[in-house]
Amino acid sequence: MNPTVNSGLFELINTLTPSEKRYIKQFINKSGDAKNNHVKLFNAIVKQEQYDEEKLKKKFRGTSIVKQWSRVKNYLYNYILRVLQIYYQQDEEFELYNNIQQVAILNKKGLYEDAHRLLKKTKYLAFEGGSATLLPIIAEWEMILDNLIWYNQKEKEPLDYAENNIWATDVAQNMLLFNERCIAVFANSTKKGRHLLLEKNNLKLLNQPIYASVEEAKSPMAKWFFYVAKVVLHVQISQYLEAYFNAKGCIELHHQYPLLQKYAPLTYITSLNNFVQATIDAKQWHEIPFLIQEVDNYINKHKTSSKVLYLTCIKYVAMLSANIGQGQFEEALLYTDAIETFVVENEQANDRYVKPHILLYHLVHIYLVNGRYAEALKHIEHLEGIQQVAIYTNTTRLLKLIILFEQDEVLLLPYAIRSVYRSLLKKKNLFEFERIVLNLLKTSANAASKEALKQTFSKYLEKLQKLVDTAPKAELELLVHFDYLAWMKSKVENRPLLEILKERSKELVDGYKTS
Repeated sequence: MNPTVNSGLFELINTLTPSEKRYIKQFINKSGDAKNNHVKLFNAIVKQEQYDEEKLKKKFRGTSIVKQWSRVKNYLYNYILRVLQIYYQQDEEFELYNNIQQVAILNKKGLYEDAHRLLKKTKYLAFEGGSATLLPIIAEWEMILDNLIWYNQKEKEPLDYAENNIWATDVAQNMLLFNERCIAVFANSTKKGRHLLLEKNNLKLLNQPIYASVEEAKSPMAKWFFYVAKVVLHVQISQYLEAYFNAKGCIELHHQYPLLQKYAPLTYITSLNNFVQATIDAKQWHEIPFLIQEVDNYINKHKTSSKVLYLTCIKYVAMLSANIGQGQFEEALLYTDAIETFVVENEQANDRYVKPHILLYHLVHIYLVNGRYAEALKHIEHLEGIQQVAIYTNTTRLLKLIILFEQDEVLLLPYAIRSVYRSLLKKKNLFEFERIVLNLLKTSANAASKEALKQTFSKYLEKLQKLVDTAPKAELELLVHFDYLAWMKSKVENRPLLEILKERSKELVDGYKTS
């Protein structure tokens, strides 16, 4: 394989973990390759923080490395991949592929019964462990080996190849179909943008026969795709309780098929991540202790796994969200130090599962409500440097404005209000909630005194409350991330925000208990 723009040599080396680099160097020493050109190039690239090909050529000027530059690069690229193949031989995610390779070797050696036993085990693992697309390959080997065993021993009739092939192909195609639908759902969410534009399409999809029952899915992995797609479809149209039940179905699926977790660990990480978010959206706070225990159990069993980082972040998001959702802002302060340390150590790891910006946002929320404005502002400044999600960016700007107001920054406040107003005004297709917030900011910028500002808050609190009582949930996106109504009410009534949020949380919890 030759390096391309998208799969370059430096990119490959740059993605190596310390453990992988250590293994490659050990392999080099054991194989006696230390003086070879590709190893010299490897060591030089490892030392570069940013790839600079001209510097490398200058370093090796006059050597055969430069004369055979493309050849040495290509050889090193493939050399690293070969060593990584050996490194990952014991990795559970690669076990099935290694098994099939070993079946081929045993067959070549004429050890047909050994090959057949390994193939039988691999077939079971492929079905249960999420690799149904390997079943047609396994079926092909079954024909070869079963026929050879029958021919040599003639003790039993050979396998019904036609029936077995049909089953293997059917299960594989079924999984690919559910995978395809799942990918289409995710692509649709990024393409459309606004929730209301999705409602008609999502309801149509949910009513299709393929989503009528999980029994339509013919393998554990297909069932997983079934649940994940339904979670996304329901979340997009604010059907949070339905999303919660399907997310819970994913977790139960992993308990029913433990090999799915073992051989496709990212499905388990995704399931936990989805279940946390669905639990938060549906306010099913009783599930949080179970989730934390589930995560801790996995971490204790897989302490050296790279997945521990993902799960730790998922756990912290669950803990902070549960505290905020239940009005337990003071209790959340007990573990803010540990979370702050985690964020500092992993702030560059922004991806699908490690989300330091969300943790920082929750910390801002908690410190703000507890009246610790300097700490909240410090985290906002940190957040501004790594924030990428638009809705959190807008909310962060508004929270910064609120903090400045609370700190009585009379000089900075008018400027900050105008800055936030300009930023939000650039946003197209605003919902009415956002328009009311914009008008509040615009009017408050002209307030001559705190009393005038209080009257402004009172006026817009009434407008906002009327909208909240009548508007679809999808139009109240900003309100999901911070209770602006509670903050406005605290200014009108001159009461601590923490006190009001505790009251509102208690009302919500009591409401769920009686509903």
